[in-house]
Amino acid sequence: MTSTKRTSSKGTSAADRETAAQERTEKLEALHASLAEQVETLTTSQGWADMLKAASMFTRYSLGNVLLLHRQLSLRDMDTSSRVAGFQTWRGLGRAVRKGERGLAILAPCTYSPKTDDKHGDQTVKPADDSTADDKRRILRGFRVVHVFAQCQTDGADVPDIRPTLLPGEAPDGLWDALSALVSAEGYEVHRGDCGGANGYTDRFAKVVRIRDDVSDAQAVKTLCHELAHVLLHCDPEYHYGGCRDSAEIEAESVSSVVCSASGMDTSAYTTAYVAGWAGGDVKKVRASAERVVKTAGTILAGLEASNAALILAEVAA
Repeated sequence: MTSTKRTSSKGTSAADRETAAQERTEKLEALHASLAEQVETLTTSQGWADMLKAASMFTRYSLGNVLLLHRQLSLRDMDTSSRVAGFQTWRGLGRAVRKGERGLAILAPCTYSPKTDDKHGDQTVKPADDSTADDKRRILRGFRVVHVFAQCQTDGADVPDIRPTLLPGEAPDGLWDALSALVSAEGYEVHRGDCGGANGYTDRFAKVVRIRDDVSDAQAVKTLCHELAHVLLHCDPEYHYGGCRDSAEIEAESVSSVVCSASGMDTSAYTTAYVAGWAGGDVKKVRASAERVVKTAGTILAGLEASNAALILAEVAA
């Protein structure tokens, strides 16, 4: 008796499809492993150590202050991604604010350290900047306006800086439209416009994915893929993004890198530093994301292939 293979309508057997799926998984795993190696190379370099040392001197601003700074930098035609710091911080980094430069206003909290008088059992309040204060608790008593300066307003020594570099150039034909279709299939709308200093964001309540409209096609596609990964992985109401932000950003950017690499795009200029930053230099965090990254990247690539096949069929029918 002669056996025959049961084939699909596309003419491939179940065994062939299984082999193709295994090969794809191995390719995606290799791409993710390559990203982890790039992160490890970066985070073990002297440049990374110097950057961390410098970065430790910069304040991490609240969302409100970030928006205030973005608005002021935009109005003055300054780079909205520029580092900002106070007068003394710039001095500590070997740079001096140029004479006549006008500072950028932010709101600084006025906090105090409570001190207990053992004899009388009452409290006195001291400013938080009192170097003799030994109680780590702080009481907020209001805010005051202080001024900081952008790096472009200073002169002096170079400040070590390893940050993501926006991608230049074009993206593969049709990739934006195909990714947009996958986002739409999840019930989200894709918008272009100002993103308040970010390259893009996902609003799971409004069901909107928004991408900057002033970046290259390559950067826009990479960011759209990043946000699609968020939609697939992190927009479930039960997922606590705020408490898992580091791992969420590592996963989303890793998925974007793997998908874009498989599509012929090199995103390393942006992705390596971005992932390293969110991982805090810990490559184990990157490697730990492999299973979820590979699975999600595979889902997106399968969707892109299906979209491409549908487009070809439509062209043939026309």
